[in-house]
Amino acid sequence: MKYMKIVVLMALGLELLGCDNINSKEAEQDFAIKFVKKQLPIVYDENTTLVDISKNNDLLIYKYDIKNIDAEDLKSPEAEKLIRKDILELYCSDDKDIAQLKKAFSNGMQSDYYINNEMTLSITIKPADCKK
Repeated sequence: MKYMKIVVLMALGLELLGCDNINSKEAEQDFAIKFVKKQLPIVYDENTTLVDISKNNDLLIYKYDIKNIDAEDLKSPEAEKLIRKDILELYCSDDKDIAQLKKAFSNGMQSDYYINNEMTLSITIKPADCKK
């Protein structure tokens, strides 16, 4: 799954931070984001590239650049449903790296998809979504 690559990088950043004994949740978040930013851009496939990562109020935000896909196709309910399903499957899994990520970013994650520098689709996953 293409999202696993970024999750592993984030978890590695969080683990490295643990070795430094920094106790602040904000410092933990900033360190993990900085660690991943050094790896950017991350190309997942011929259509999807992670170009930025940030945070807002304990929400982890991914920014993807999309190529070779029509904006209307990406905005379609079917596409959004498939993308949301993939993200939920990973986010709601019992993976230890995901658990670490959820702990650090307790308000969930948001994936923003851009075509030609214009946000075309945004999907937010909250921890409560895993209980549905």
